[in-house]
Amino acid sequence: MNGGSRPPIRHPIVPRPAEGSPIHVLLATLVNVPIGLSMLKPRAILCVDDSRLVHSLEERLLEPYIRGGARVLHAYDGAEALRMLVAAGDVDLILLDINMPLLNGLAFLEQRQRTEYRNIPAIIFSNEGDRPDEIAHALTLGAVGVLPKPFVFADLEECLRSLKAEDV
Repeated sequence: MNGGSRPPIRHPIVPRPAEGSPIHVLLATLVNVPIGLSMLKPRAILCVDDSRLVHSLEERLLEPYIRGGARVLHAYDGAEALRMLVAAGDVDLILLDINMPLLNGLAFLEQRQRTEYRNIPAIIFSNEGDRPDEIAHALTLGAVGVLPKPFVFADLEECLRSLKAEDV
């Protein structure tokens, strides 16, 4: 590691956390953390990214929520995500990439601001090439967290844990 940066993820498929492992315990407690009604037991989580690999990784991470009854919805661009928000009607969390075709993450957030879905917490995934001003703009448009890609699962878990009641 150089300068405290993390090494890249070497294995694209992450195994299910072992029952009782620290990560499993942490994920299991996330479902019961009293930080907001929707985060106690999310009904639906919308993953928005143009990479099928990222969707696969997110699905694995969100498995404890799925076992608890949550649905994971997948959109591959911002336009599809807006349609899914309306169609689903019960999304409690959005995991969003910035760089996507058709309608990117920032444009999605801008359009979402004009809808009844503007208060659903969105966590942004940022690539090294994303400009700091884009990330700052995402935060002004309602994003509640920003995580670098390739993301480390512990970072996403910490971001979910840090959501405050007013974020949900």
